[in-house]
Amino acid sequence: MEIPNNVTPYELATDPKYASIWRLTFNTKVLPESNKFRIHLRKRPSATATTSDRFSSKHYATLEEANEDVFDWRMDHEPATVSHYLKQWKATKLVPVNNEVSKKVKADESTNTLSPKRKHSVAMSCNTELQKAHGIQAMNPSILNYNHPRIIAASIQCVSNIKARKYNQLVKTLGNQYVRSYWIKELKQKHSEGDWLGLIKGGYDPEIANSLTPFDRDHALMKARHVAAALQVQCEAVDKNISMTWYNACSEGAQQMMNNIKGRTVAQWYRDMHQGERVDIGRFSRSTRGHASKPSRSPFRENFQLTMQFKSWARQDLEHLTIQKALNWVETYFLKDWSVQQLHDNGFPYPISHYMIGTWMKEIGFEYRRYKKCYYVDRHEDPDVVEARNIYIADHFETELREKCWTVMPLGEYKKTFMGKKKVKRITADDKKVGKFMDKDVYHFKDRHDRDWVELHVDRVFDYNDAWIDIALQSMSVRAPKNVKPICVMGQDETTDQPG
Repeated sequence: MEIPNNVTPYELATDPKYASIWRLTFNTKVLPESNKFRIHLRKRPSATATTSDRFSSKHYATLEEANEDVFDWRMDHEPATVSHYLKQWKATKLVPVNNEVSKKVKADESTNTLSPKRKHSVAMSCNTELQKAHGIQAMNPSILNYNHPRIIAASIQCVSNIKARKYNQLVKTLGNQYVRSYWIKELKQKHSEGDWLGLIKGGYDPEIANSLTPFDRDHALMKARHVAAALQVQCEAVDKNISMTWYNACSEGAQQMMNNIKGRTVAQWYRDMHQGERVDIGRFSRSTRGHASKPSRSPFRENFQLTMQFKSWARQDLEHLTIQKALNWVETYFLKDWSVQQLHDNGFPYPISHYMIGTWMKEIGFEYRRYKKCYYVDRHEDPDVVEARNIYIADHFETELREKCWTVMPLGEYKKTFMGKKKVKRITADDKKVGKFMDKDVYHFKDRHDRDWVELHVDRVFDYNDAWIDIALQSMSVRAPKNVKPICVMGQDETTDQPG
């Protein structure tokens, strides 16, 4: 497209009428920002691209400076061919012409009839001389009176946008305050209850919990105190409408604890509390410093034969290898002949901790890995399973006496109900056998008035409608030790919980 002689560099850069001259840039505007002005434009990666990016210039103190620089700034974003062509045009444009030609151009410009779109473009521009020449009322908010209807509508829309931004900021602030208050409550509750395992990642795992040291406990509680203090400082600053960064809140919270902990360290603890899997959110990573068994030297590092002996023993039952089994082996076979002086010289605190055994096992190549079974083997009757089951059953029978699963009744009532003594038309031999079999698990005792009573497990009672059964189920077994609290069994894994 050929550039007309009467066009100015500002019009060529901002008027959409000359968009075909430019190859990559479009929608160039000069807009006010905080009592200053800035040039904005959109730029495509290529001439055929459908997407574009927004670019902004530096701030200009006055509108005249921005208008003078808009042509050169847009030309710098064009390819070399386009910028070279425009530079030649601008050089010829700046050549002085005689007064007669200039007057003719101005006369043609004042008498020229503009299209509606062109009039709107001129009205929205910042060129007041061009607007006066064509007799068009200015509509740009940065240079005209604010009584124009469109300017009033634009001002109302701007105020609405400001209110919307303030509302969104208020919603965000309230949400952040709720999250901070939640974590303050959680951390303070765990700290007051002494639930330090609930503050360490993996503390719910029995193997990891057994390997933790007193230092881990103190360190986790210290992290909870510092993070809760920093969150409390941040919440108070927001309530008082005081601007405060998170780093400053962490520094002030650390100063309240009156120790050498820095604010950046507290910020790292808070970030670590929100990393990891979902089950570990709100927990801190275990510290790698201060373990009691850290200075102890591993005996496997210096004795290769001992290493091979331990590996051969561990590989015999690798599927069921645990830190507890390794600890039992070390105490039974390895350290049974050691003296106190030998333990002291090697830096072994006695008794040997689970953490120390786990560290030794890692040094010789053992590690925990998650695996998924690809086949099923029925091991219910294997010797090791039967042995563990017998130990569990004996322990279970002892604790079951403290559960509220027993009922008592007079001996006569028991015989009528369960021993086949009830008056019926006919009692079969099978009924008597069933009664004798059930009587083996019944406990007979006498009360202080020398009356005969029996105690039955609730699984033996199949009639739950009798009133005396509901009353009798309110106590533990009569064989339970005195001055002990009841135990409540929850879940299919029979997890016991003793009320505090």
